[in-house]
Amino acid sequence: MDEVKLTQELVRINSENPPGNEKEIAKFIRDYLDDLKIPVKLIKFDRNRFNVIASLGKGDGLMLAGHTDTVPTGDPKNWKFNPFGGKIVDDKIYGRGSTDMKSGLAAILTAVKKFKKENPKEYRLWRLTQLINYGLDGEKLDKQEVKKSWFKIKDKLDPYKKRALEYLIWGKLYSLPNKLTFWNLSRKSAK
Repeated sequence: MDEVKLTQELVRINSENPPGNEKEIAKFIRDYLDDLKIPVKLIKFDRNRFNVIASLGKGDGLMLAGHTDTVPTGDPKNWKFNPFGGKIVDDKIYGRGSTDMKSGLAAILTAVKKFKKENPKEYRLWRLTQLINYGLDGEKLDKQEVKKSWFKIKDKLDPYKKRALEYLIWGKLYSLPNKLTFWNLSRKSAK
C-alpha cells in the first residue's frame, strides 16, 4: 500500500478527540507494523486512548513521532465530502486529519516500511545518548546535561516537549504525550 492509499485508510478511521477515540487507529498502526515484523506495543493511556511504541534495531538512531487523534468533525452536513471518506478530488485527499496528521503518519509508516525492506540490519534504535534539541534557543544537550539542567529548563518548555523529555530521559510512561506516537529508527553511524 503506497502512502496515498495509506493516508486514505487512516482518514477513514474516526479518531476524534474529544472524546478521545484513538483505539482503532492505534490497532491499525500496530497491525501494519506487525505485518512488517517490527516489534510494536500499545500502551493504554485512557479509555479508548492508546500510544503506539515500536522500535527496530539497537543503539543510536532517530525517533519518528506523530499524533493519531483529530479534532472533532462537527456537523457532517457542513462537509462537502464525507469527513471519514478519504476521497481524492483534484489530486487532494479530503477528510478529517488528511493534513494533520494522518498524511504525516502515512509518510512515517511508509518510511519505516522502506527502511525495513532495504536493509534492516543497517538501522538501529534511537537512544538518548544522542544530542537532544529541547527547543530553547536551538541549544542541544545530551541526556546528562538535560538531567543536570532539568529544574532550570522544565518550566520554559511547552507541555508536549516537557512530557516527551520526561518519558525519554526517565522512562515515565505517564508523561508520554497522549497525542504522540513513536517509531524509532535510524541508519547506522558511518565507521
